Amino acid sequence: MAVWMQIIGFRKIASLEKEKELFSEILSGLETDFNYLNDWNDCKPYDSTNWNLKKYNQFEYFEYSFSERSEPNSLDMDSIRIFINNPDFISFHAPQYYFYNWWDFIHEKGKKATEGWRKLFAEIAGQYGLKGLMYSSEAGFATDAIYEGDETFEMIFNYWKKHPENERKDLYEITKQYEYFMEKINPVANNT
Repeated sequence: MAVWMQIIGFRKIASLEKEKELFSEILSGLETDFNYLNDWNDCKPYDSTNWNLKKYNQFEYFEYSFSERSEPNSLDMDSIRIFINNPDFISFHAPQYYFYNWWDFIHEKGKKATEGWRKLFAEIAGQYGLKGLMYSSEAGFATDAIYEGDETFEMIFNYWKKHPENERKDLYEITKQYEYFMEKINPVANNT
């Protein structure tokens, strides 16, 4: 069974419409290359016009698809996805090839790709104005439970805050699915 890697940025928003405008601006100006993905067959050169705002069920997110087979009414698992519609957090996701199993994400063999994803998401988060990103498995911070209504953000966040012993000082120190790492980000905007 897969337990996906989660990358979460905490924030509070007043207007989803303003968030959409802000993210559109950030993503259209983003410059990157995918040289850290050279072991993945579906990788193509970066094109900032490939970002699209999408809706699927209760999700609203920006997607950068690597495939030509992206379906309009489904989640493209071979894409970068930034979910923005929860007022308490933003979640960052990458293709299943890299995020499908959290332990592969932090394993030494995939370190080049992991560091590339970290740099990309930190750049987006910094431009947005976030001060940090939390790395955890989906079992450690279950955003699906929030979206499905089984838990609230406050319930999961309070549980997480009550267990500081699960925090690790480095991403590569995570050995259990309930452990997490908080990466500090230098925000370059005051948008939060």
